[in-house]
Amino acid sequence: MYSKFSSVCAASLFISNVLGLPTSRDSITALSLPTNLKHHIHVRAEPNTGDEDLNPDEEPHPNKLEKVERAFADAFELASYATTVIDDPNRQGIFTKYFNEEDRANVRKVFTTIWTQPEDQNAPAADGGSPFLGEIMVQQSDSRNLCGDPRLIAYLDQNNAPNDVAIVLCPRAFNKKGVTAIEGQDPQGPGSENHYLTCDAIGDNVSFRMNSLGMTLLHEYTHYNRMLESIFNAPIIDQEDASGNDIGYGPVQVRTLDKALAKLNADSYAYFASEALWSVLCQKDYGDPVSGQDDNDPDCDNTSCTG
Repeated sequence: MYSKFSSVCAASLFISNVLGLPTSRDSITALSLPTNLKHHIHVRAEPNTGDEDLNPDEEPHPNKLEKVERAFADAFELASYATTVIDDPNRQGIFTKYFNEEDRANVRKVFTTIWTQPEDQNAPAADGGSPFLGEIMVQQSDSRNLCGDPRLIAYLDQNNAPNDVAIVLCPRAFNKKGVTAIEGQDPQGPGSENHYLTCDAIGDNVSFRMNSLGMTLLHEYTHYNRMLESIFNAPIIDQEDASGNDIGYGPVQVRTLDKALAKLNADSYAYFASEALWSVLCQKDYGDPVSGQDDNDPDCDNTSCTG
């Protein structure tokens, strides 16, 4: 039996599958709050945005700023589901598809650090969540001129941390859909399929189709050394082989990556969290990703997105 998870799954399944609709902001938050933590997801710090870069009056709606603000919520939802599934005895097998069993506690700490208020009361003041998220500016201005790479969806510029830290979202990032409700688009209205992920649209395998803008933000959050490096005494990076080739991006590579490296690989966290979230919301077990089918993201030149 799934105890409290049974009601979560049943309600979410009804919304997403039976009604054929994406889950609304209110319903997903009510259903998804982890029961094993004393914190609440609505008490948290968030990155910043600037009106000069992401214009709140941009047309049409939902505009880029509204997509980013929804992605903040989605990233926290992903982290909260990941934290819960790590401790769910009926779903613990998802974890070992990505990480070594011995790393379970520290991987949990990565996710809880992102979305819960830290136990360290001497940490920098913030509304909640990791105070370090409040040091980050999310922008579309390509400060390092990297977005010409057709595979790159986003990157974290932390060379001047903590005073000047930015997550740069490349234009292709704004093609990504989301989970929670977004200003300017009724989840049940015409055109909702352009802004919301659904169980039917994702399909049966772990794949790039799970990649929301919030998942992109979560990937970049894991790179922020001031927030997470102390957990493993090493930065969470994008793993490469000895020749400098990427070996840790996308749904296929994160499953074939040496699990000794996975704890220090950003996309391993992103895809684990996504599989955790959708396995609960859609009440299903996802098949393994298929190379050349589930990693050929059209937003990133028909290959896995990098960041």
